[in-house]
Amino acid sequence: TSLIIGKVEHILLPDGAMDDGGHFDLGAHNVAGLSGLNTYYSLKKEARFPYVRDEFTLVDLD
Repeated sequence: TSLIIGKVEHILLPDGAMDDGGHFDLGAHNVAGLSGLNTYYSLKKEARFPYVRDEFTLVDLD
């Protein structure tokens, strides 16, 4: 087992990939999810919620 410690210095995204709020929509850009070594999933945005706080009420931000 190896532990690699580092930092991300550059991220290359297609033009128009970020929305006005600075979020990247994985489902809109043909990104796949991976589970294990051989199982892939398509990704679809279901909802966006505010960060959890002490007095939290669930509100869909979209």
